[in-house]
Amino acid sequence: MDTQELLSIIREAEKTQQTNLSLFNQDIEELPPEIGKLIHLEQLDLSDNKFTSLPPEIGQLTNLKVLNLEYNELNHLPDELGNLIHLEELDVGRNKLSTLPNTIGRLTALEKLLLRANNLKNIPSNIKNLVKLVELDISENKLESLHAAVGSLRKLTSLTVAENNLTNLPSSVANLVNLTKLDVSYNKLKKYPAAISQLVQLELLDLGHNQLENLPASIENLSELEMLNLQMNKLQAIPASIGKLQRLETLDLATNKIKHLPKELINLYALNDFDVDDNPLVSPPHSITNKGVYAIMLYLTYKLDIEANEKIYRLDVPLSTNSRGIVKQYLSYFSEYVQWTENRHLSFELRSNEKGLSIEMVYTDTMDLEESLAYLKAYLGLLEQPRLTKLYTRTDLPKAKKMQLLKYLNMQLRFTKNTLLLNEIALSDFLNEISEMTKLLTTDSRDFQLLFDMPTPGPAKASN
Repeated sequence: MDTQELLSIIREAEKTQQTNLSLFNQDIEELPPEIGKLIHLEQLDLSDNKFTSLPPEIGQLTNLKVLNLEYNELNHLPDELGNLIHLEELDVGRNKLSTLPNTIGRLTALEKLLLRANNLKNIPSNIKNLVKLVELDISENKLESLHAAVGSLRKLTSLTVAENNLTNLPSSVANLVNLTKLDVSYNKLKKYPAAISQLVQLELLDLGHNQLENLPASIENLSELEMLNLQMNKLQAIPASIGKLQRLETLDLATNKIKHLPKELINLYALNDFDVDDNPLVSPPHSITNKGVYAIMLYLTYKLDIEANEKIYRLDVPLSTNSRGIVKQYLSYFSEYVQWTENRHLSFELRSNEKGLSIEMVYTDTMDLEESLAYLKAYLGLLEQPRLTKLYTRTDLPKAKKMQLLKYLNMQLRFTKNTLLLNEIALSDFLNEISEMTKLLTTDSRDFQLLFDMPTPGPAKASN
């Protein structure tokens, strides 16, 4: 667009008192001072042109609310920009700015400030005056530090400082109590900034492509987190406390130095996008992680061995509301009972559901499953006994150990029956429920090994 065409458009906009003017992608190299006559403008789009500077008359557009200068060649902004006291959105991304005018601190109505892809090495301290700012993007610049004044922007919900040279974040960032998005990816962080753990409203945290060596247990404070990106760091371990982030849907741990994943990951019930590629993993092995989230969660829960053809048996058992907790407490000792009486380690999990309980066991073949279920029936059958005086064990236990086991089992029986009494549940009614439960223990198993591509974490998803 030549100068005469541009002046014609400006005159027409002045005549008609336009409030919105778009000069997007018009190959304009210079903005004439006549632009200052458009005092009715509220929105001005000058993006994707070839401006190297702006005339000081831009400061006369005092009704302007939105100014888009993205994709130009601006190397500075005029001080008069500070006169735009009603400006709510300013986009000067993808220019050649190395500094910002001090007058930017006058833009106290500003809610969105986009400064990405410039040559900024710092931001002025009076940015603290932009108290209405909700979104700040300073990504793709040359910042080596972030001014502590950022901590004064308490209304910020989104802060993007990706692709800079930051080695830390100021402690004042902890004041950004409304922040829901923080992107510090592609920087030079070696330590996890302690201030982040104070940002309890965060929903998205991107720390990918840094040099982090440790993730602190305080990550559990971020209970609203839905996306956590830690790819391309130097993490050697993940704290067990990560299991507290039960809203987490996406977790990226790719390309680190992690050898073991904590079992507590099974508590991430909402997780459906989980990447652990390019880690020297020992547990789970790559044969498991290659099969996706569901396989990983099964392994962490049961140490399920695919090579040994291990499978999961699962049975949902209906139980009355009053009986669920009592049965769950009684069965909490079942694995130890099998270990002492049968000299066998049994992977057994018990979870509550809406109608009762879900029983889950690892098995390799039908005979193995039948044997495990027989143990469970025998253990449930002990509830019919008033008191145990003898105990069968496959191996010869020392007498003292056998007496200790008998004592503990009798204690379990007394506790169960006393709980029934306190809850005014008839023993006969309770035993009828147990009888119905044992009838359901068949070898009609559901093989979860065939469902490794499920989008949810499997067993953990059903728990509460």
